[in-house]
Amino acid sequence: MKLLLKISVHWFGLLIMTLCMGLSAINFYPLEILERRFMDKAASLPLNNNRHFQPAVIVEIDENSISKLGSWPWPRSHFSSLIQQLSNAKAKTIAIDVLFEKKENYRIIQELQNINDTFTTLIQEPSDHYTIFLNYLAEVESRVDHDKKFIESIAQAGNVILPIHFKLNQFIPDFNQQLPVTQMVDPLDLPLTHQVEQVFSPLTANAVSMPFSEINAAAAGLGHINVCPDIDGNIREHTLSIMYQNKYYPSLPLRAVIHYLGLQQKDLEILPPNGLRAGNRYFETDKKISVFIKPQSFHVPKYSFYDVLKGLVPDRVFKDRIVIVGGKSSLLNLTDYRNVSEKYSHPDYQASVIENLLSNTTTTRPEWSRYTELAIMVLFGIFITFILPRNGVIAGILFTFVFIGVWTVGCVIILSTENLWLKWTYPCVELILGMLIIIPRQIFVTEKMVSPMLQTMIQRHPRTHKTLDQYEVEEELGRGMLGVVYRANDLENKRWVAIKTIQINAGRTSEKLENAKQQFIREALAACRLRHSRIVEVYDVGIENDICYVVMEYLDGGNALDTHFTRSTLLPLRKVLHYVIQICDALSYAHQKWIIHGGIKPSNIFLIRKDMIKVSDFGIDPFAKAIGNQTGEMLITPGYMSPEQVEGKKIDGRSDLFSLGILLYHLITAELPFQGASLSELMYNISHQTPISPKSINPKIPTALELILIKALAKDPNERFQSAESFGRHLRVLDEKIAIAVNKKRKRS
Repeated sequence: MKLLLKISVHWFGLLIMTLCMGLSAINFYPLEILERRFMDKAASLPLNNNRHFQPAVIVEIDENSISKLGSWPWPRSHFSSLIQQLSNAKAKTIAIDVLFEKKENYRIIQELQNINDTFTTLIQEPSDHYTIFLNYLAEVESRVDHDKKFIESIAQAGNVILPIHFKLNQFIPDFNQQLPVTQMVDPLDLPLTHQVEQVFSPLTANAVSMPFSEINAAAAGLGHINVCPDIDGNIREHTLSIMYQNKYYPSLPLRAVIHYLGLQQKDLEILPPNGLRAGNRYFETDKKISVFIKPQSFHVPKYSFYDVLKGLVPDRVFKDRIVIVGGKSSLLNLTDYRNVSEKYSHPDYQASVIENLLSNTTTTRPEWSRYTELAIMVLFGIFITFILPRNGVIAGILFTFVFIGVWTVGCVIILSTENLWLKWTYPCVELILGMLIIIPRQIFVTEKMVSPMLQTMIQRHPRTHKTLDQYEVEEELGRGMLGVVYRANDLENKRWVAIKTIQINAGRTSEKLENAKQQFIREALAACRLRHSRIVEVYDVGIENDICYVVMEYLDGGNALDTHFTRSTLLPLRKVLHYVIQICDALSYAHQKWIIHGGIKPSNIFLIRKDMIKVSDFGIDPFAKAIGNQTGEMLITPGYMSPEQVEGKKIDGRSDLFSLGILLYHLITAELPFQGASLSELMYNISHQTPISPKSINPKIPTALELILIKALAKDPNERFQSAESFGRHLRVLDEKIAIAVNKKRKRS
């Protein structure tokens, strides 16, 4: 832990930035999952309300159709009738999402033909019975040969797109590798130029499932129905083209769009570095010739296969539309090659792709997006490395969430309106890690490990000329509300010194805060001029960012007075008077120099050998109060405040005398004169309440001392002692009278 704390916060910031960049480079799986979730939410927001014409209509093979037309698979005659129905309705393009790999009733038809050939060979002299039998065979063959009618309906329609399915390679092969020869399918006969080879890395296949040859020849085109799930299993990416035997084969939606737009072979072109041209449309793709699709902007019309077949759906809904025929994989027993979830059927997916392509709303991730993300991470890295450590906890958290909010809104707007995908996750994780690591570490370092900072060159106020590199910090002496005090060796002057550090968790820079810092410099430098035997000598002061420091005299063996405030530890009365008189001497000297202490309290009064008092921290408590006003923190001891301080009025030396009166009251009674259940109640009592008579608490207190305390604790400064010298003189007179009374008593005894 200590080793980690010694590492510079700047190295931590750079490490976080480098880590997030590395995770982005390797597409770290958990963060990629989170990125996809964000992408889904952002893409679904209705920020872009432009409605596009939806050309797709779905004829769904649903449970209703299967219950009425029989179990799957159906006779091809149903599809023949459907194609005729859609052709009559003037559908522009018909895309059938059912793979017809084999002929229907092929063996029966083959047997009927064998019977026909055998019978013709055996009969030497044809008769009427011969003709009747052959006609019957022909009639039976016609009834069972649904493929013939299906092929005829496809050929007559002239606009039917049929599916093919590829078995994809697990890796990208060498383009010069000789693939096994198979039957030709229907490629987008695009040239495989050397430039395309260098830029694109398309998905490749080593086998294909396709319609049988006769139906293949009758179709207007073929399109693959391969679906590639994203890393979380959801479908966001659509592969426009797959390479098989050095030819490009379009997807079913792309083939439908090409036919719908009336494009020819010459209108199609793959354009490096990242696109595919179809006529005057340009589809930006990635290196796999894939596009990211967005959710459907509105519902795609669906009609039951049975209802369309029976003429229950008006023709106008199909006119000039792309009609997609298909159903859920579970109903059609097609789970072997379908990767679409049950809640999102394959026709829905095809319709969504068609809408994205025709409305040009596919989500693109151009090459420059990666460099933009890196630039953002560098910017955020600079923030968490150099800016975040300079702010307090509140400001650090606030700035971090502001950056996250701005980045999030920007990514959402760009994705929803411009269809550009910038990865949101990695810069956000960088900011969050910075907030969770840098801010707590800075707090811990400030409280526990400030000393290394004190041993380095510190940028300070121009009026201070020394640097703290001459001090070798040895140990921590104590800590309070303002900060930590260390014992250090002054290497230049060969002496021990105490270095008091004050951390300002300001949260934000403000003019008042800067004024408070300047006040600290002024007051502390003024304290440097105080040379009195009862005042702790100040050698040096300065500010490093939000850490103020004071280098002062080290009090060897000194203890603060705050250990003498219980009934069992009360000091003798004359010793208390002796201490307070010394404090009055110190305050009198300082007030003559126009320097107000502003924070007389037990922790600032030190008792050293031979009952000598030393007063420290001149001018620091007013500075602490000013800082507290900016940060919302109570950085001073409220029980020792004067009414002027409570009410925020300008103070003078008489405020110090009021605080000294509280200290005297506390030392002789072990109780504070003003108390409250809450801070607000305490403040009110200081300003308005008359303290309880000290004699009622400690009957041994002389009446004269009680009168002195009443005068010292007067609410109106004009009714108090007007100088520390006057306060001390009254205490000396009281001490002399007590000494005379004690001597008389001794003589009598």
